Amino acid sequence: MTMVINLGTYAQSKMDGAEEQTESEVVVDKYSGEEFEIERNSDFITIIPHIITPAGCDHIIEQFLNLPFTECEYANSEVTPPDEITERNLSYKYEADHNKDHATIAEDSKEYNAVLEVMGHLIPDHPDFRRITYMQIVHYKEDSFFPFHRDVAEDTDFGTCIMQLNDDYKGGQLNVQGNLIAKDIGTITFFNNSTKMWHGVEPIYEGQRFVLLIWFGRDEHERTE
Repeated sequence: MTMVINLGTYAQSKMDGAEEQTESEVVVDKYSGEEFEIERNSDFITIIPHIITPAGCDHIIEQFLNLPFTECEYANSEVTPPDEITERNLSYKYEADHNKDHATIAEDSKEYNAVLEVMGHLIPDHPDFRRITYMQIVHYKEDSFFPFHRDVAEDTDFGTCIMQLNDDYKGGQLNVQGNLIAKDIGTITFFNNSTKMWHGVEPIYEGQRFVLLIWFGRDEHERTE
């Protein structure tokens, strides 16, 4: 069952006594053939449990595992891969802070296309999700976590997707604006207003967590709307 937590515009319309305005669309899981009706609203957190099969999740994890580690430069929380990686538009994997490994997925790479083959049909038809600006697969090891934060790239970060790729670990609960998200495999969470939404991941105290992260931007003419 899809869960939609409506914020902002929708909440204000309810306070003003207006009729609830809800748009929806039907999406189909390409692996199971099951249909899901997803509501789309102006400001929202959309949680779609178990929408991607374990096979689809494993296919994305394989993209991470098959990438070799790359020696990167680190300065002021910025990660810079070797010039060859950038020039050849390659995906790359590196050791990150808080005991995590990150794989940055290059646009139009085979890893990028493999991810979209699994879940691209679920991306919301919403101005804040018009184009993908950044994609990562993240490996959380035992004792790793992600501090509560808001995304900071205000010119590009308008929408966020977080997809659970496994659930055989303890701890590691995702929290978005005080809403604890079930860590069931194949569950996808979308939210917009990324620079205003507080979110984080509690420490992993047993096992390891794999997650797909995608950030989205608006079309050029929609950025000031």
